[in-house]
Amino acid sequence: MSQPIEITLLRHGRSLADDEKRCEGRYDSPLTEVGVEQTKRRLAHWQEEGRSFDTVVSSPLQRAMSAASIIADGLNLPLDVEVNWQEKDNGSIAGLTFADADKRFPKASFVNPYEAYIKSASDGESEVELHCRSLLALQHILRSGHSKVLVVSHGKMINAAVSAALGIKPTANTPSVIFALGDLSYIDLVYYPTTDVWLVKQLNHLTT
Repeated sequence: MSQPIEITLLRHGRSLADDEKRCEGRYDSPLTEVGVEQTKRRLAHWQEEGRSFDTVVSSPLQRAMSAASIIADGLNLPLDVEVNWQEKDNGSIAGLTFADADKRFPKASFVNPYEAYIKSASDGESEVELHCRSLLALQHILRSGHSKVLVVSHGKMINAAVSAALGIKPTANTPSVIFALGDLSYIDLVYYPTTDVWLVKQLNHLTT
């Protein structure tokens, strides 16, 4: 591992849980027709640009898998599923409407980064657990032998991975740094293994 490794982290498109205003996380909600069309537009943009990857890696959750399959098929690429790229485990609120979640599991005024995500239910992934998982997910890619990898994942997971790459440690309550990721937004990273340097090349939103 001596050559730079390019990693593109792509967030999936609109899901049914978005429309239903549900807490998603590990709730396995499908893409909507809008989400499928968003994915096809991102694919078309990349085809026009002549973008290339060696492989596609996807979260196992179906909203990511559907988007990854569309892009992998369109670019004629292999598709691998990696469980570490799934969204943050949101515990007892998965699948609940936002209103129901707030009523049944009110947010604690303070949650340190080592505590469960849903403090009142003592479940869900802590910020430290998410941070560690994101580092393992990145390490798996860096050891894969591929030089250009597309990862299709989720907003909180991508934020965790970029923060981990940049050495930003988990904090209490909300993260100290947040990357705004809309539907089909992506972040291009480059890792230089001989100097252990990460470059954030660009953050791109789907705007048309």
